[in-house]
Amino acid sequence: MTRLPLPTLAAATALLLACAPAALAQDGRGNPIETLIFPSQQVTLSAPIDAILKDVAVAEGEFVKKGALLATMDDRLQKIEVQKAELNANNVAPLEEAELILAEQQNELERAEDILDQEAGQEWEVRKARVRRDQAEVRVDNIREEQKINQAEVALQKQLLDQYDLLAPFDAVVLRRNAEPGATLQRGDEVVSLIKLHPLKAEAQIPVQYYDQLRVGQDYPFTDATLGFGEIRGELTFVAPLIDSASNTFRCVFEIDNPELTMPAGFEVFLNPADILAGAEAEARSADTSASAAD
Repeated sequence: MTRLPLPTLAAATALLLACAPAALAQDGRGNPIETLIFPSQQVTLSAPIDAILKDVAVAEGEFVKKGALLATMDDRLQKIEVQKAELNANNVAPLEEAELILAEQQNELERAEDILDQEAGQEWEVRKARVRRDQAEVRVDNIREEQKINQAEVALQKQLLDQYDLLAPFDAVVLRRNAEPGATLQRGDEVVSLIKLHPLKAEAQIPVQYYDQLRVGQDYPFTDATLGFGEIRGELTFVAPLIDSASNTFRCVFEIDNPELTMPAGFEVFLNPADILAGAEAEARSADTSASAAD
């Protein structure tokens, strides 16, 4: 498994926690716009039930794939509940017995009807035999319904058993082990924290005069003056349709590829307003060229 350098990850995490959700833009006079790098996803997995933590299968800084086992709680009692439910669901003896009784009651009814047809019996004997046959039918139907309930109970107990294993919901890096084996957990107690570093997310508050210059789907260059990554390119994925009247800015979100997980989250980069204008001008020239070609 890929392991990130722990000092770098820890420093990035500290910066991420210390910073506000998005960096404020500069004064709109062409100064570089401060932008903060975030994980594209971040989650802390908690205990879904009260249990004892049996094992934590990952280390801090370790890369895990979606669906990987992260932690296991003591599930011995729950496995017994599954076994009990399966035994009840697989027990066919009550149904077999009820079906035998039904068959016998049906035979008795038919004999009573034959005797009545031969004028050697009483009508009340036929009615009594029919009631016993109907009661046997109801008993068979009830047992079949009980079997369906038992099958549903098996599915329920297995789902509860699945909760004892915590699985990674996406490809991620383990940011923190919040609990250790042997800990007694209550529902909601934190167990493992994860962050997704590929792709990364960059958020910025852009001065309002650039609102009509940005294009979703277009790449923009960012300059890193903190960790020495140089120029970083990000694709604009979202432009908020809301202007913050207090700062006269609007929120933008960019997506930055990080397949080798070399970049941490939590550091600042800068977006040059000139690059915003250059992108808009290039798009305008392309549109003019396409229009001329069409004419």
